[in-house]
Amino acid sequence: MNEESLKKAREELKKKAQECKGNGMKWPKGSVTGSSLHQIIRTPEQAKRFMKMLNNAHREAE
Repeated sequence: MNEESLKKAREELKKKAQECKGNGMKWPKGSVTGSSLHQIIRTPEQAKRFMKMLNNAHREAE
């Protein structure tokens, strides 16, 4: 992505965030107590394996 498209995407995201601000939206209860990833990934080895798989998937998507 070039700098202009990044700037445009950032502005659109900022606009959406401002539209949601103050409309009573709250974080889901699950995010307060922990995500499902916290229930699955419990050891550093599991975290490293997950990040390796995530990075590989990201590279393939590009």
